Amino acid sequence: ELMSLVASIKRSLQGRSYTCPDGTSLTSGQLGLLFALKHHGPTSAQELASRLSLTPGAISQLVETLAERGYVTRTPRTDDRRTIDLSLSKNGAGQVDAIERKRHAIIEQSTAELSDAELMLLVTAHQKILQALQNELKSTERKR
Repeated sequence: ELMSLVASIKRSLQGRSYTCPDGTSLTSGQLGLLFALKHHGPTSAQELASRLSLTPGAISQLVETLAERGYVTRTPRTDDRRTIDLSLSKNGAGQVDAIERKRHAIIEQSTAELSDAELMLLVTAHQKILQALQNELKSTERKR
């Protein structure tokens, strides 16, 4: 039941937050890439592929569209000109910030009827789940 509820919440949030303030629609992959760049800074396509569990080819396709829209910039690294760093453009950062604010407003509205105790329980449970998932990921990476 928990998995079903989490998936339903995720779908509900995603369905409402795939449109940028400039009216452009994003796919879940594009949005994930933009959020990864926002939260992890400039990075190579190969690093993004690993972080997002996508192929380098998929990253290239996502980046191409986002760069055409002016959301992502490509910059050769000064220490290795063969490697291109990807980063959010000023416009891209503005679009992502607006989507994030919209998501926060939806969450705030959706949890408005919860008591402080219920909110604290929800936060604590999510923190524990996240920590367990991160520990599992670290364990898997060490085994490779």
